[in-house]
Amino acid sequence: MLDSQLIASAFLTRMFPRPVQQSVLPPAPPRPRRPVQVIGDIHGRADLLDMLLDAIEFSGDLVFLGDIADRGPHSAQALETVFHLQSEAPDQVKCLRGNHEVMLLQFLDRPTSLGRRWLRSGGAATLESFGLPYLDDFSTNAELTQTRDRLRTKLPFGLEEWLRALPTEVRSGNVVMTHAGLDPNKPLDQQVDRARIWGCHDAMRVARNDGFWSVHGHYIVEKPVFRADFIALDTGAYESDRLTMAKIDPDGQVGFVST
Repeated sequence: MLDSQLIASAFLTRMFPRPVQQSVLPPAPPRPRRPVQVIGDIHGRADLLDMLLDAIEFSGDLVFLGDIADRGPHSAQALETVFHLQSEAPDQVKCLRGNHEVMLLQFLDRPTSLGRRWLRSGGAATLESFGLPYLDDFSTNAELTQTRDRLRTKLPFGLEEWLRALPTEVRSGNVVMTHAGLDPNKPLDQQVDRARIWGCHDAMRVARNDGFWSVHGHYIVEKPVFRADFIALDTGAYESDRLTMAKIDPDGQVGFVST
């Protein structure tokens, strides 16, 4: 059972003030091709990730919804854990690209023009987890560039290339997993990466009517949301101490485990 501690109810109310519009017909249950276990936004809480991995028995597929690093104190360890898990079992373990993976890559590519946004969004904690100095909006261009170069030397071999290759969507049966959900106003073949990565205003407000389920993180919720035709799993681990996983079985059963 999940406790009822509120971690972001005000945020949820502000972002999604109206009830979810229901489907014209009751949606079919989520039915992946084989069991899939989906872990929400980790945000640098490698300690919680280790607890969750130790507490569950894996079968089928394992999918991480992105936003592995930033904000939390163990971002380096979290990135390395997920990277090595996928490297060891690439057919069973997948990680999606979230907006924080995008901002980290932007820092690596254009530190002086795009790096400060990443720092404001929790990137400074990631730098510190790699043993690098704290940077902020007042850091000079030279400091940003030098720290970018030093970060590249700290990243495990292959991790930057892995980040660049992360997909924005994983499908299994009628279950579609993305970092920030789907645009419910568009069919699957017309979805765009901006919605999958950065979110969509209607993602948790308007129901789909095509039989597909959206499983995502990105939007902080007080506890996992399972309604209409979406499952939301970002329980704000970096500040709530609660990292959440959903297990979805081919028979339509859905269960949750939280630290």
